[in-house]
Formats: sequence, structure tokens, C-alpha cells
Amino acid sequence: EDEEEEEEGDDEEEEGEVGALLIIGDDGYEQISSDEDGIADLERETFKYPSFDIEYTAEDLARVPPVTYDPFDRELGPLLYFSCPYKTTFETEVAKLRDQDLEKENTGAAETSVKLTELLELYQEERGAKWVTALEEIPSLIVKGLSYLQIKEPNQDYISQLVEWTMQSLNLQIALRQPIALNVRQLKAGTKLVSSLAECGTRGITGLLQAGVINSLFELLFADHVSSSLKLNAFKALDSVISMTEGMEAFLKCRLEAHEKSGYQRLLELILLDQTVRVVTAGSAVLQKCHFYEILSEVKKMADQLAENSPLPNHAESEQDSDAGLERGNQEYESDVEAPMDMDNLLESSSMSEGEVEKLINLLDEILHLMETAPHTMIQPPVKSFPTTARITGPPERDDPFPVLFRQVYQDVFMHANELLAFVLPLTFRFCVSLDFQHL
Repeated sequence: EDEEEEEEGDDEEEEGEVGALLIIGDDGYEQISSDEDGIADLERETFKYPSFDIEYTAEDLARVPPVTYDPFDRELGPLLYFSCPYKTTFETEVAKLRDQDLEKENTGAAETSVKLTELLELYQEERGAKWVTALEEIPSLIVKGLSYLQIKEPNQDYISQLVEWTMQSLNLQIALRQPIALNVRQLKAGTKLVSSLAECGTRGITGLLQAGVINSLFELLFADHVSSSLKLNAFKALDSVISMTEGMEAFLKCRLEAHEKSGYQRLLELILLDQTVRVVTAGSAVLQKCHFYEILSEVKKMADQLAENSPLPNHAESEQDSDAGLERGNQEYESDVEAPMDMDNLLESSSMSEGEVEKLINLLDEILHLMETAPHTMIQPPVKSFPTTARITGPPERDDPFPVLFRQVYQDVFMHANELLAFVLPLTFRFCVSLDFQHL
């Protein structure tokens, strides 16, 4: 009991000391300082940071090793540059592999090529579910795997086997023998394989055309009880075929098997049938690309006619007069801009009639219009969407139409035709181009 009384007395003494510490202010409690006072000082810019004056002696500075920049002590990477817009992804990959040492550099293409060759060797005879699964995997292996095989084993013809598999996968009779749902997977895998092989250069598109891929795609499009999604895949494959110059020429000019009509005429018949909006939109995009190609061909035809009727430029004389031309070039250009353009004088200085000039202006204007509207009229609609602003699932699946347009312009020698027109009709062509650029 005495010990308990002593402990209670000690506690009372401690409480008294704490109370004595707290009872300082007028209100009986100590004022607790707050960090907000420092923040207020910072806002009023009255807070001063402590200064530290550090003095280095010569001995201290001598201990620090000197840092010098050695420009040769750096590893230079390959130069970055823009690839040609008219080349496909497969052609760009082949060009990149040609500049590399395939034995030393490991870019992952070797592993991809091994997997591709294994699939081609494993399913030589089987045409069941495993073969369909292999068809679905092959498109993702073509860019790196097939390009590597073409450089590493140029004598092996892997494209022929891929074309054979593609035509078998597009065969409706083989698809009907497959179980339900597997037949649809086979047809969709075949259409995707067409799109991949069409970009594999001349050998790929030529092999598909010789095997009759356009006729097989039209059989799929005209078949009964084919869903809209499957037709959209077929149109994407057809769009990939006509995106190459060889495919476009075969689609417009050559007759299809068992038909006296071209692919363009059969496509018009398909659109005029009772089709869904998405199918009509996909077919219209193919027609727009055909129209663009025809206009380019017409401009090239006019340029060839002018080349036959007009004298060619003398490069020797033009080189001698180049210095004098540069001196008075700006003055002549300013005078041409200020002077009004008289159509009669322009026609007299050229070998074209007024009707041909008007036709040329209309063709150039139509080319400009098609290129401006290409992102909306020359792309295939996504499979998982409707022709509205609303989307169902997934990211936007919008294609870029301009690489295809650049390829057609480049391969149709359209720029060379423009240079010839600019020489034969210097003022008239300037007038035509100025009209086009006013719309930009």
C-alpha cells in the first residue's frame, strides 16, 4: 500500500509539471507554432535561404580529373531516313535485310523464317483444323520470315506453295467439307493471305493472278448465304490485289475465266444487286481506285501524244544557256505573273487544241479531287463497324490510301508525263497547275 501511494504521488507530480509547461499563455495553454507561417513567408517573398560559401583551393581542384569529350569514343548508329512511300512493307524489309549481315545481326527474322518453313513442311497433305490454324498464323510471318528466306535461300520457291494454299483456302468446295465455323475461318484466313501475298513484290502478285485469284474472290462475293463480314474480307483482299499495278491492269483489261466481262464490270453488277451498306461502301472504294488509275493513264496517254507531235528539248543548248536563264529567270517569272493570260496566245504557242487543254485541266482537277477525298472514299470499311461515326469495339481500323496512290503515280510514269507537258505547254501547264493549287 505504501508503494502504491508513492507511485500515485509521483504521477501527480508529473501531471503538475506538464500542466506547468502548458499554462504559459493568457488562455492557459501554450501557442503551438504552425508550418503555415513559413509558407506565408514564402508567398510574401520574405523567406531567405541560408547561404553556403564554399571555397575550393588549388589542391582541391587538382584532385578532380579533367573531363574531355572524345568524338571517336562513340558508337555511330545507322542513319535514319524515310522509306519510299510507294514501296510495300515487305519490299522495305527486303531492302533493309540486303544491307545487313544476316550471319552477325540477330533481328528476329531467322526465328520467324524457321517457324514459317516448319508450317509449310508440316501440313503438306492435311487440310483439317490444324491446317486452318496454320493459315491464320502465316500472314503475320510473311514480312519478316519470307523476306529473310528470299535473301538467304533465293533458289527456294516458297511463294508458289503459299499461292497454292491461298487458292485452296478460297475454294468454296473445300470449305463446305469443313465443320461448321471452321469453314468460315478457312475462307477468312484465305482472304488475309491474299492481302499479304499481294504485297510480296512482282512474284507474289504475279503468282496470284496466274492462279486466278480475282475469279475466286468474285465467286466468294457472288455466292449465296455469305455474311457481310466475309464479303468485307474478300473486298479487302481484292483491294490489295488492285493496289499493285499488275493487279489493276488484270482487273480492268483481262477477261475472267468463264466470263466475257472484266472485273470492273462484274463489280458494278455486284454493287447493283441487293447488298448491305457496308458491302456497297467497300465496292465503291475499289471503283474509286480504278477511276484514279484510269485518269492517270489518260494523262500519260496525252503526254505520249504530245511527245510524238512536238520536238524534244536539246539538252546541249539548254546547258549553255542555263547561266543566262538563271539571271533573268526571276524577272520573266514576275512579268508572267503580272501579265494577263491570253488563251489564244497560249494555244498558238503549243501543239494542243483548246478542247485538249480543257480536257487536261479537267483531268488534273479530278486527280486533285480524288486525292483530297481519298481518306474517305478509297479505304475499306472496318469489319467491326458500321458506316457511321459510332464504333463497336477496338481501335479504329483505318487504312492509309496514299501509299497506293503514290505507287500508281510512280509506276505509271505520271511525273515524267507532267514534266513533258510542262515543256510542251510551259504557260498552259502553269495555268493548269495554278488552278489546282488554288484549291489546296
